[in-house]
Amino acid sequence: MSKLKNFLKNYYKYLVYFCVLSIILNLNPITAKAASRLQDYGDELVIVIDPGHGGENEGTKENPNGMLEKEMTLITATAMRDELSKYDGVTVYMTREDDRELTLKERAEFADSVDADFMFSIHYNASESHRLYGTEVWIQSDNMYNQYGYQFGQVEVNELSNKFGLYSRGVKTKQKDDGVTDYYGILRQSAKLEVPAVIIEHCHVDNENDNGLCQSEDQLKAFGIADATAVAKYYGLSSSADGTDYSAYDNKNLAEVSEKSRAASTFNSFTAPEMCRITSDRVDYETGDIKINIMTTEANDDLLYYDYSLDGGQTYSALNKWPTDSNCCVVTVNSGGISDPQVVVRAFNKYDLWTQSNVLTFENSFYTGDLDTGTEIAASYLEDNYVESNAQTFVSGYSKAFIVIMAIMLVIISIILARNIIIYKLLAIKDTDW
Repeated sequence: MSKLKNFLKNYYKYLVYFCVLSIILNLNPITAKAASRLQDYGDELVIVIDPGHGGENEGTKENPNGMLEKEMTLITATAMRDELSKYDGVTVYMTREDDRELTLKERAEFADSVDADFMFSIHYNASESHRLYGTEVWIQSDNMYNQYGYQFGQVEVNELSNKFGLYSRGVKTKQKDDGVTDYYGILRQSAKLEVPAVIIEHCHVDNENDNGLCQSEDQLKAFGIADATAVAKYYGLSSSADGTDYSAYDNKNLAEVSEKSRAASTFNSFTAPEMCRITSDRVDYETGDIKINIMTTEANDDLLYYDYSLDGGQTYSALNKWPTDSNCCVVTVNSGGISDPQVVVRAFNKYDLWTQSNVLTFENSFYTGDLDTGTEIAASYLEDNYVESNAQTFVSGYSKAFIVIMAIMLVIISIILARNIIIYKLLAIKDTDW
């Protein structure tokens, strides 16, 4: 018996070791490998800034202050030009400096005519549903230009996210139905002329999460200064005028890319997440809180948002940020005064394609107090409240390998334990002292 007790003692000691090691790994995540800038521009850097729209092409009109996108982009682009001009060895041009209409081809041809090293097309966003929010950078799909755009785009979205609290919608490409040709004309026309280019969509002017950041001229100028800072960081620029120096930035912070292949994460599959399934193992019928485990399968794209319905999919909440870096998460929602909610969740990838989950129902009815029940309350609750997620990662991206190894070791230990128990029982039957 003493041998069995010692083994059991060691078995649980091993479990403690595994748990402690797992916690250590989770507190010290593995950082992505830094890389040097892939693009080389020579002795002088030539930048072209393209204020989107102009003339009769007004752009989005959804800004609550009534300002048109063509006006907003010109303010931001001018501020970006003025800020970039402070850096040494940089020449900056703009495709337009007033309210005029230019074709996409004309813009690309202008960039080519001044031998631009890069063209930055300045835009503000809006969506048909008015539900989307966040900042994103669209890049070219052609080799090299894709890698250049990906490295710059990561710097840009980080700059906008850190300075303004904007949600990152990612750095990505969009192709036509052939899956090859760039969808956006400014990127397509620039690639034909061998000019690297990106589209910067700063924020969504039609969504309350973003539109408070782009109401005044000073705010629009702040975006331009942030854009210029991102460019300076990407190229490792310095300014003798004010002492700003980003010369060491490229070796520490740029995303890793390969000269031989395009950045795979920038390409979409044109498909929604393969699967979305929800379960719940904690329900509070008094407060209405429901902990939901969301499990998805998305092999090609990052997950961006989730929303939920309390009435089986008739009405949905606002879009919530996907809370983890993995395909699974835990969130808490509230029944909203509905006695018998039917919970459905939708998972959205970074191309805003979604997959709906199964319907989750409950054994008991929720406490409603003085509230009436029904779809009307559900719709009202979902309109006025979207719950910030209490997120817990099922499996963090950087510790998946460790967890697999730990699981294998636990299985091995369990097999050894079971073997010893069987041996002990056999010996006990023979009345042998173990």
